[in-house]
Amino acid sequence: MKAFIKNSALFILISSLLYVLLLLAWGTFLPDYFNKNMRYKLGYYGFMNSRLKEIETLKKCDILILGSSHAYKGFDPRIFKQFGFTIFNLGSSNQTPLQSNLLLQKYLPLVQPKLVILEVYPEGLEMDGVESAVDIISNTPKLEDAYQHAHAVNDLTAYNTLVYSALRRIIFNDQSFTEAVKIDKDTYISGGYVERNLEYNTQKPSALEQKWKIRPKQLEALKSSISLLNQKNIPFILVQAPITKQLKNSYSNSVEMDTLYLHLGPYYNFSTIHTSILSDSLDFYDLHHLNQTGVVKFNMAFINDNDLFLQQSIYAPSH
Repeated sequence: MKAFIKNSALFILISSLLYVLLLLAWGTFLPDYFNKNMRYKLGYYGFMNSRLKEIETLKKCDILILGSSHAYKGFDPRIFKQFGFTIFNLGSSNQTPLQSNLLLQKYLPLVQPKLVILEVYPEGLEMDGVESAVDIISNTPKLEDAYQHAHAVNDLTAYNTLVYSALRRIIFNDQSFTEAVKIDKDTYISGGYVERNLEYNTQKPSALEQKWKIRPKQLEALKSSISLLNQKNIPFILVQAPITKQLKNSYSNSVEMDTLYLHLGPYYNFSTIHTSILSDSLDFYDLHHLNQTGVVKFNMAFINDNDLFLQQSIYAPSH
């Protein structure tokens, strides 16, 4: 029996060591297309590394924004500043409610926002959250936060990325990495925003009818975020950022999604409220991302439409 226990312990030790060594070699030397089960995204195109470092230096802001790339490419701090509002955009690429909830728990006490905007593009409710999780795991300053994001999606790719990220920090000191301000066509703007070089949409949506599908786990995470905000008496608004009319019309259950969000709390869908302000070809760079011209129009309309709500939330007595 003792020999069995000893051999088992030795096997586990050797296997663990081999796993660590193979993972390190795998992630360091093999091209990305071989790394399907491990995706280390340090300095990824969404600038999450810069965003997470900047928010650690932030003391307070009026508005905290969470969501997908529609959030960090859709709400420009410079425009809100013109109206007297300070915002920080904590969106990230393919962010789902699972990641938004963990980020809220982490940063609400630090930033102490007077209002939270949850960007709720329905695709976030469809996704498993792994892509966003590995982005955050690769770029978050603290390993304990990385573990929480891996555990939330409970996926092999996320766990492999977590272990590899830990090894990179120990061996290559990756936590000292400084991200470039401009990557390809995108430029990081203080406050978490990413401005893209001006381009125009030439894409067409699928000719087939599409339908939004909901993962129960993601819907529960969204409800958990709303519950957290209600507990802390922090006003919030759910926002669907603009998408092209063609894409919106290709989904058969857009009205049902609007109804779902309306039952969860204050909700603003720009594409439903304003049908003539934005042009599919002139104000977007693809089917569902605004170019800078569209961002200006969207932000101005959003602030004007919600001015009273914003004023009451931000300038009300302390919560």
